[in-house]
Amino acid sequence: MSTRIVHRPARLHRTIPKEKPLRLAPVPTIRSRGGGAGVMMLLMPIIAGTGMVMMMFSSGNPIRMVVGCFMFVAVILGAVLMFIRQRTGSRRQAEEERERFLEHLEEIEGEIRELAREQQVEALTRHPHPRSLVDVVRDPYRLWERRPNDEDFLVTRIGTGTGAFARGLDVPPATNPMQVAEPISQAHLDRMMRRTCSIDGLPIAIPARGSVSLVGPPELTTEAARAVISQTAIFHAPDDVRFHVALPLADNTDHSLWALWFPHLLSPEEFDGPIGKRNVSFNAESAAELINELTERDEEVKERSRYNKVTIDRPHILILLDMDSAHGRQISGQIDGMRSLEASRVTVLATSKFQHNEPSKVDVRVLLQSDRSFTVQLLDRGEIREPAEGEKGYAERVLYGGNSGVLDEVSPAIAESVARSISPLRLVEDAAPDATLERTIALDDMLGVANFATYDIADAWRPRPTRDFLNVPFGIGADGEPVNLDIKESAKSGMGPHGLCVGATGSGKSEVLRTLVLSQVICHPPDQLALVLVDFKGGATFAGLEPLPHTAAIVDNLEDGAGLVDRLHDSILGEIQRRQRVLQQAGNLANVAEYNELRAQGKVTDPLPVLFVVIDEFGELLAAKPEFIELFVQIGRIGRSIGVHLLLASQRLEEGRLRGLESYLSYRIGLRTFSAQESRAAIGTTDAHELPPIPGSGFLKVDPDIFDRFKAAYVSGPYEAIERAHERALPPVPMPLDLVNTTEEWLRARQHTFTAQLNDRRADTEQEAVPTTLDLVVKRLTSAAPRTRQVWLPPLPEQMNLNEVIGRPEVTSDRGLIAPSAGHMVIPIGIKDKPLEQWQGPFTLDLSGSGGNLAIMGAPQSGKTTALRSLITGAALTHTPEDVNFYLIDMSGSGLIYLEGLPHVGTVATRFDEDKLRRTVAEIRTFLLYREQMFATYKISTVAEMRQMHKQGLLTDIPAADIVLAVDGWSTLRKDFDDLADQIAEIAQRGLAYGVHVVFVTGRWADFRLPLQAVIGTRLEFELNDPIDSAMGKKVAEGLQGQPTGRAVTADGLYSHIALPQIDAAPPATSTSPQDTVEAIAKAWTKPGAPAVRMLPESVTLAQLRRDFPSVAPVRLGLTETTLTPARFDPEGDERHIFIVGDSKSGKTTTLRTYISEITDTMPDLNDPIFDEDENEDDSDAAEYDLRPYSVYLESSGMPGADELAPTLAQKHNLAYVDISADSTIYLPDGTTVRPS
Repeated sequence: MSTRIVHRPARLHRTIPKEKPLRLAPVPTIRSRGGGAGVMMLLMPIIAGTGMVMMMFSSGNPIRMVVGCFMFVAVILGAVLMFIRQRTGSRRQAEEERERFLEHLEEIEGEIRELAREQQVEALTRHPHPRSLVDVVRDPYRLWERRPNDEDFLVTRIGTGTGAFARGLDVPPATNPMQVAEPISQAHLDRMMRRTCSIDGLPIAIPARGSVSLVGPPELTTEAARAVISQTAIFHAPDDVRFHVALPLADNTDHSLWALWFPHLLSPEEFDGPIGKRNVSFNAESAAELINELTERDEEVKERSRYNKVTIDRPHILILLDMDSAHGRQISGQIDGMRSLEASRVTVLATSKFQHNEPSKVDVRVLLQSDRSFTVQLLDRGEIREPAEGEKGYAERVLYGGNSGVLDEVSPAIAESVARSISPLRLVEDAAPDATLERTIALDDMLGVANFATYDIADAWRPRPTRDFLNVPFGIGADGEPVNLDIKESAKSGMGPHGLCVGATGSGKSEVLRTLVLSQVICHPPDQLALVLVDFKGGATFAGLEPLPHTAAIVDNLEDGAGLVDRLHDSILGEIQRRQRVLQQAGNLANVAEYNELRAQGKVTDPLPVLFVVIDEFGELLAAKPEFIELFVQIGRIGRSIGVHLLLASQRLEEGRLRGLESYLSYRIGLRTFSAQESRAAIGTTDAHELPPIPGSGFLKVDPDIFDRFKAAYVSGPYEAIERAHERALPPVPMPLDLVNTTEEWLRARQHTFTAQLNDRRADTEQEAVPTTLDLVVKRLTSAAPRTRQVWLPPLPEQMNLNEVIGRPEVTSDRGLIAPSAGHMVIPIGIKDKPLEQWQGPFTLDLSGSGGNLAIMGAPQSGKTTALRSLITGAALTHTPEDVNFYLIDMSGSGLIYLEGLPHVGTVATRFDEDKLRRTVAEIRTFLLYREQMFATYKISTVAEMRQMHKQGLLTDIPAADIVLAVDGWSTLRKDFDDLADQIAEIAQRGLAYGVHVVFVTGRWADFRLPLQAVIGTRLEFELNDPIDSAMGKKVAEGLQGQPTGRAVTADGLYSHIALPQIDAAPPATSTSPQDTVEAIAKAWTKPGAPAVRMLPESVTLAQLRRDFPSVAPVRLGLTETTLTPARFDPEGDERHIFIVGDSKSGKTTTLRTYISEITDTMPDLNDPIFDEDENEDDSDAAEYDLRPYSVYLESSGMPGADELAPTLAQKHNLAYVDISADSTIYLPDGTTVRPS
């Protein structure tokens, strides 16, 4: 059977001071009314008055006689009044005294009840119920707490009953025996004493010293014996008290197997197979060793009595026997001859059915009745005694409770559970200091945990006393005692909240930090303790601790990026500021302790645990960001009040590195250092440099001159529970285990078989994967409680899809493939990070207001074009084509072409299609012009009002509430199409008021002219070639250097990561692409999409113009590029002349034909000459036609001068057109055609 060594700390001693009885005031007495004296007092003035009247009458003067009569009457009245006052005054005084006495009794009764409650609580704590004994095992301060010199040593509970108020009352007698007590006051006193003289529900205990006789029914006496044994085993260590059971016991149903598991029953020197030999006897042979030991003890008492030493120095032995059995009487007979059981440290617990069978000498007798009631008799030389009265017997009254009660229910199952709970436990053995500090230390051993795989987490997380809060063991000292690190403030008897750990490579620094952290989380729940774990380097120090519910932040590999260092600084600073706000909002509280008191009262709900910040390699952290020292100093200054505790660890401690922080580091852990100088800097001496090269060896320095040498527990190795530590030496063979010592004989007969099985098991064990202590504990704690509030959120991802920002969109019948929207024109495109506020969430661009124009800037391949694509895709997944339309100009290549498949996108124009490019800009200008007119027509005052009217279906003339023109490659557009750039800038300046937005994608902020910069309200900047070009600031831009593609900084200086313009594929598909996302959106939208940009047609006929635009006045020559409306010429206005210039085959002739047709068809009164200049023909061809009645023809060799034209223009001519350059056909005004012969 495997055992576990436990440490028994110094007892939190419950001394029982001598208390005097409560003294009461004397009872008021009845005052004598003095009847004779009262009559005399009445007669004296009467007699005096009578004499005076007689003297008045003796003179014979009538006036004197009248005066005398009046005086006599006055004297009589005064005497009567004086007599009455005397009578009523004494009664009033007696009533006042009675009232004061009753008030005194009331106060005393309240005090008695409070003392009685304290007595009951103290008694229940000292003598817990049998079912609560297992809980005591978990408390290292209670387990085996009683020592031989303690007052309550071997005082054990057997039941509950009514006991006397231990303090007692002292009622002083009357000072004058002849005075009678006031009856009402006396009656109140008697009733009060009856109410308070006894306490119900007190544990009844007996002193199990000497000879204890349990008399009654066998099943009850055996149960009482189980109660005594169980209580004794829990509070007395096996090194102080040993058991011996003489079989059989009286109860035939009790086979005494419950006693098998008590470690007190095992011999410390002899073994029965792999376990200790049981101190059990059933005949004379098996009792021989017991008899020999009793004889030795008696002889030792005899020897020591010569030197006035009464008690021997041996463990106490408790012998359980049955006087109704022959074997029990045999042992009792041997005991009867001993000089003094108490001096020999022997207790006999004898059961018997009848009193006449009990041992010849009894010190305590318990008489049990069949109804489970019992009476305790304390005997002194055979005479029953009671605890002494008053102060002298106070301790016994407190310890014993009373002398009658009801027996505790202690079934064999309860006794066995108590025994099993302490079965593997043993006290710390004395060992050589060097051996202690060289062996591997198990953490469960120090924490009193039997098995990390099965221990009760909730019990370990129970609220701890103030002295134990944040006070946990992490190693053992040279004396074998646990070494604790108490990170409470010094005012609460702690070592201080902040400390330092220094250790060279190979000193075990990382292991010490892991052990400290693991010990704290095992003993404290996440609502009391949270962790921030920082490893500047690779992260091996705290690897595996991230799943803990206590972990608020675990940060490693900080050397890989300066941005992470800044983010850590902001995260810790943000937590400090948050805690200050929490304390302020809770009522300007002074510290976290006051907050937790309010939380315990239910006045606040959110937990505010102590934050333990552990930073490994803090020296390199300070080198990367020197500003961290200011944060550390701030924590040192206010960390105690806000509940932030700091432990800094490093391989080296450089001079001056801790400037301003040294005074706040109250404890220091010095492991083996590289040099004596570093040791002196760390702990003030060179001792750390001289430590042996054993990982985990170090010094704990708290006071300037006090050093504790320790060896830290090891938690990174394969875990082997203490209760199973010795099982590896023997095969897991089921073997007989009984009170009778037959195990060794049984094993010897099967040794060969067991050896073979042992070899097989060892071979199998070597192949098994055994978890480490750290992994096992972390695995169990991970799901034991909700995760604490996170201080450090995960860094922004290197890549993500849009559905990770907006959620998975769903297909709806009226809105297509759609995801929840944060608002109109509020478009999610990635994740934004606010480490100072400990927030990370969707990054949205709000284009609904003054920030409706957006500039996306960045170097090539930084992700700016992808950001534009994500913006459009994000809008398409949160808005319908009825909400927003996009028109795209791609000057950077063809990365936007696939977006034309979105129903939200009207057109994608590239730099290679100039006509489409110009038409796109012209179309947006047309949209803007129309909206300006629409606002005037409908009297719309704001764009928000327009959006609401469009949503209500009141503006059917516009396809979408908002229009976005996006230009990717603004600098290229400015260079190649400067006129279009000016038009787009104008759109940006005027458009926001009418729901028209412009998104610019370019290389840097300087690409925009100042007037345009003024109207760009939203900026998004990616990595730049030169951070000095940043519009956000050089320092912020430097944070983007070397970051993954897609990392950007917003206008408020915060970093974000832009999602890819795609959503994850729905099962069973495993991958998707931006094109797939576009197809899914287009497939789900069944209504009309964004209108495409109208292009000039390849050809248009005059008939089409007249049909499509009948109301437009002639002359209609074609369609204009800007508005796609007829381009008209007004010959009756200022445009009387037209001059057509163009290359060959460019359409000059067609234009003239259209012009002529329009005039001849719609303006018959007009007769103007038309001149056709054609340099390809000569004059001879024109001479063949006699057209002078109809028109004037000019030679193609050149235009005539003004003087030549004047006569001709002055004449009235019909209109004719000669087309010589084509087929020489002549078109006459009446429609006839003349061809040359």
